[in-house]
Amino acid sequence: MKEVLVCITFREFDGGINDKIQRRVLESFKEQTYQNFKLIVTNFKEKNVKKVLDEYNLSYEFHQSDLKDHNYSWTELIKSSFTHLEKGKHIVYWTQADCITEPNFFAEIINNFKPGCGGTSWPVLYYDSLEDFAIRKIVPNTAVYENCLEGNPYNTLVYRFLSEFIPKSSFLQYDAGEWVLDSIFIDGDLFLDYENQKIFRDYKICGALQGITQSLMLAFVSNKLINLIFKSKVHEIRNFREGGEKWWGEIPKLTNEAVANKEILNRFLEDKKIPMKFRPSSPLAKINIHKQFKIKGNVYQRIIFKLYIGVWTMFHIWVHIFFYGAGTNFLRKPWPKKCDIVKKYVKYNK
Repeated sequence: MKEVLVCITFREFDGGINDKIQRRVLESFKEQTYQNFKLIVTNFKEKNVKKVLDEYNLSYEFHQSDLKDHNYSWTELIKSSFTHLEKGKHIVYWTQADCITEPNFFAEIINNFKPGCGGTSWPVLYYDSLEDFAIRKIVPNTAVYENCLEGNPYNTLVYRFLSEFIPKSSFLQYDAGEWVLDSIFIDGDLFLDYENQKIFRDYKICGALQGITQSLMLAFVSNKLINLIFKSKVHEIRNFREGGEKWWGEIPKLTNEAVANKEILNRFLEDKKIPMKFRPSSPLAKINIHKQFKIKGNVYQRIIFKLYIGVWTMFHIWVHIFFYGAGTNFLRKPWPKKCDIVKKYVKYNK
């Protein structure tokens, strides 16, 4: 049976909120019904990670990064798995240290695996705290714009009307055009290909990055993408940033990192000739990406998901034409810059 290589990094285990979140994530690994996995841990500036991993008696490989100018590098996490790969033996799984997997998650990856495939469980269900996770009180769409005073598409009667018909605890509540992939698995054999490895060497991402980056640089390594949302779910606790902030937007260093990484991503998109409909400048980019993942489930579930994608697609078309006044050019015209809108795209998890 294939071994799942879990590419992950941790913040410092210091007794704080993130310490508790990360320990719950480690517990979720121990709870997996499929136990043939190994953590491929890339450590940056933390001191206590090894000690805590040993407490949980988990199988792991430890890679110490020599990165000095940034808190972490997402591409290093993936690259760390390459030296452990053997043909036909591994699945590479990238996740974050605030993502709690349901006990059958690894088993469902194995059950639905086909050679050359990649996949996810999306949408991820987000929570503001472990306490909210315990009662399944999910974060609403409005959290994306929580620092915005204007340009908020969720502060409209259309959104309020739409959200009334969707169960408040369901993943169907999540706007398919806003939330990104935070958990992706890939057939390890695809990374035995030198050209696929080069992606993570030639386009190195360090520090804060656009959330769509992981999808574009990792998931699209495979052309056989699946979505396990109806089989098993991933739950993410929104971790806390420097100074207790949830958003990076007011931290100049992180803002500069995000700008630099956006340029690297754009170079990757141009070099690899990624179609425009998947690029961040497209108003439907995330929806177009999510549509590439084939739902694993029965006919009813597949129909429900198609309706889900369709409803949120129409919502974004309405937003772009009527709310932002983009007229009939919405498919070619990028999103406006109202409310420093770029901040909602950026992930900062260290």
